[in-house]
Amino acid sequence: MKDIQISEWMTYVPAWMGNRDEEDPITVDLRPMTMKESERYAGMIVTTQRPGFRGQTQDNAVAVAKKQFMTCCQNIRGLSVNGQTITEPKELWETPLTDLVNELTTAINSVSVLQEGDVKNFVSPSAGSKKASAGTAKAV
Repeated sequence: MKDIQISEWMTYVPAWMGNRDEEDPITVDLRPMTMKESERYAGMIVTTQRPGFRGQTQDNAVAVAKKQFMTCCQNIRGLSVNGQTITEPKELWETPLTDLVNELTTAINSVSVLQEGDVKNFVSPSAGSKKASAGTAKAV
């Protein structure tokens, strides 16, 4: 029997832009979602006829993704944009760092991805390794 240990919140080290190779990498606390939560968020997405544009539709998928991100992300450390320290998910969402936001969203939705970047066995280059490596989860 395989026993998988999943913490409520996990500290994640994104691979984004070589971050895992940095001496002081960006870390983010993420909470993995259950399938039930994923289904609930998927059910929030609504497609409607676009007013004044015959045959065109619009949806609220980005708004639902933002709500999910705000709920499952906290404590951003080691990131600044144009000199401004980013510590909250809302601040990160408002930057043009879409690749980083997408990686974090993928990790929230996939425990296996989340565990690949978890900080529990993460060793920074300053601790003597030539390259940082990620391990399994560190509960927060």
